[in-house]
Amino acid sequence: ARRKEILRRTQSKLSSVLRREPSCCTASKISIVGKRVSILDRVPQPYTKVKTLYFSSNNIKSLMGIQQFPHAETISLGNNLIEDFETLHLVPTVTRALNLEGNPITRLPHYRLHVIHILPQLQQLDKLKIEKEERQLARSIVKRERIVLERVVQSDCDLLVLKRIPLLVSLRIELQQLFYRSGRFSSLLQGAPAVSYTHLRAHETEADL
Repeated sequence: ARRKEILRRTQSKLSSVLRREPSCCTASKISIVGKRVSILDRVPQPYTKVKTLYFSSNNIKSLMGIQQFPHAETISLGNNLIEDFETLHLVPTVTRALNLEGNPITRLPHYRLHVIHILPQLQQLDKLKIEKEERQLARSIVKRERIVLERVVQSDCDLLVLKRIPLLVSLRIELQQLFYRSGRFSSLLQGAPAVSYTHLRAHETEADL
């Protein structure tokens, strides 16, 4: 909780840093290393044409806003707070080199393979060249994990249904008891036509013949 409060107090927008320190940007790159930036908000049009982004050592958790840099071929996001794969879908399709070292996401199972699968355009990840074998393995691993996840979800659904059965049975019993106590069952029996034992025996005899 204390860390979250500290981060909240030190939050800074990208546009604010660029306005305060215009020297962070040149015609080809933006460098805001260690500026405590946490929000990649909208920046003026000239800034969006750069090809290199040095955003390391900040408080960036979401990449919302990174898509405003459609020409960014190199993006460095080392030592930030990125922790899930979903936000990586926002990385521009032209990006060829991406650095995520030092982020919580790097501790997730098969991290590198997942990133390669999500961003097939990458040629380099965390300063290491992406090999052809890695791309093939990434497809295989992600497909296998998807199958396992689907089975887990189906098992959870089946378990939920099984857990509901005792509740449904109990509800049925309660409804039956309520129905009997209300006298409706007795009134239905009273309204039904009377059938004598002799009449039933006569039908049974006819059936036997």
